[in-house]
Amino acid sequence: MSRLFGDLANTADAKNIAQTAQIRADDAYDLATDALTAASPLSYSATEKDSGRTWVDGKTIYYKVVEYSGTPGTGQTLFAHGITNLDRVIQCYANTILSDGRRLTLPYSDGSNVGWQWGVSVRDTTNIAFAKGSQWASSLITVSSNIQVVLFYTKT
Repeated sequence: MSRLFGDLANTADAKNIAQTAQIRADDAYDLATDALTAASPLSYSATEKDSGRTWVDGKTIYYKVVEYSGTPGTGQTLFAHGITNLDRVIQCYANTILSDGRRLTLPYSDGSNVGWQWGVSVRDTTNIAFAKGSQWASSLITVSSNIQVVLFYTKT
C-alpha cells in the first residue's frame, strides 16, 4: 500500500516539476519576445541615424547607407563615406545587382577561384574601399544598380 502512495506522490511531484518547467519556458519566451519588440526595427537611409544601441565602450552606434554609382575597377577603388568624426566601424557590408541579373552581397568570395573575390571595407576616416579580384577584369559583367554600402559605427 505504501508503494502505491509513493507512486502517487512521485506522479504529483512530476506534474509539479513539469508545470514549473513550462512556466519558466513561457517566461523565457515572453522575455525574449519583449526584448525583440523593444529593439526598434531600423529604417535605413543615406542620412546618419542613431541606432538606439551602444557599443561595448558605451558609445552610441550610428548607421547609414552610402551609395556608389558605377562599376569599380579591379584592384582597389576608394570613395568618400561622408562620416564626420568616425571612430570605430562595427559592421560594413554591401549589395548590388549585376548586369547579368545576379544579386551580389559584399564581401563576396567564389570558393572555386580567388580571382572572383570582391571586398568592401572602411579604409580610413574618409574612404570606403572596394577590392576586386583579377578575374573581374576579363568579365563583361558590370554593376547595373548603385552599390549600397551599409555602415554601423561609433564616433569620437
